[in-house]
Amino acid sequence: MLKTKRTFKILSIDGGGIKGLFSARLLSKYEEIFNCRLSDRFDMICGTSTGGIIALGLSAGKEAEDIADLYLHKGPLIFPNGNRIMSWLRKKQQVFLKSKYSNEILKRELSDFFGQVKMEEAETLLCIPSYNLSNGMPRVFKFPHQEGGFTMDKGILMRDVAMATSAAPSILPVTEIANCLYIDGGIWANNPSLVALVEALQYYVGEGKEYSEVEILSIGNISQTVGAIPSTKKCRSIFDWKSDLVEVVMSGQSYSINFILSKFSSLNDIPVKYVRVESEKLSSEQYSIVGLDNTNEESLDLLSSQGERQGHVSAARDDVKCFFKNPKTYKTNGKL
Repeated sequence: MLKTKRTFKILSIDGGGIKGLFSARLLSKYEEIFNCRLSDRFDMICGTSTGGIIALGLSAGKEAEDIADLYLHKGPLIFPNGNRIMSWLRKKQQVFLKSKYSNEILKRELSDFFGQVKMEEAETLLCIPSYNLSNGMPRVFKFPHQEGGFTMDKGILMRDVAMATSAAPSILPVTEIANCLYIDGGIWANNPSLVALVEALQYYVGEGKEYSEVEILSIGNISQTVGAIPSTKKCRSIFDWKSDLVEVVMSGQSYSINFILSKFSSLNDIPVKYVRVESEKLSSEQYSIVGLDNTNEESLDLLSSQGERQGHVSAARDDVKCFFKNPKTYKTNGKL
């Protein structure tokens, strides 16, 4: 039999490159408005790609505002836009030679931000999707939990996991951990909510487990997939697609998972509450200045202001407020 009714709370954060600034600003508003740390309100935090960096940061005890500042101040170093000539050369490099950017600066900044913190030191349960190129299989990095006897990620550094989940194909180089090669988890789980739900149902929620129901707060991102006009070129080469291909894959995956989970609660005996928070619709002009790697001042200002605005607006929603009424109840390393 189930024990006394207990709710397992999950925070899920989509991927989206530098657009993670939107998500981080939104989450910082939650911490400000509800006067709490997110790691004290959620039993599990799940994030993919840029959302994985945010999830790891929150679980490492960082405040969302500090993570937003990382994007704002270090983003232009990681994704240097440069002048038109440099931008043109990088696009050609991306198509014909190698990844659009080096990951050396990203590696340095993540090392400074996370230091030597390991996965076993997380303040919440974690699920961070990546993709293992070495065996051709999806990979989810996790907090080492006793429920599943899971220990394989115990000693892995959070900064290395952050590199693995955010290595977007053709944009950043492949990452290596323990002789295995990894790329961005956004190619299969850009909205990681379903990954988190499966983990919760397998180990924590249901008959004979500690929890009786699941609540997921899913944080979306600013999507640029607004549809193509009929006259758009149909026989596209890799050069025609450029980084748009990554954007289309990630956005399409996020929408599909959002649809599946919006229907899940009516198809399952275990109560599953799924709440999605996304950006408001942008104008065509606004869409034109944001991208996975656009770090010019105009783009960063827009991402930051949209995140703050949506944080204020969504924090007033009753379905969002309920996530912050009570502290989390799952302990990691003796921490509640």
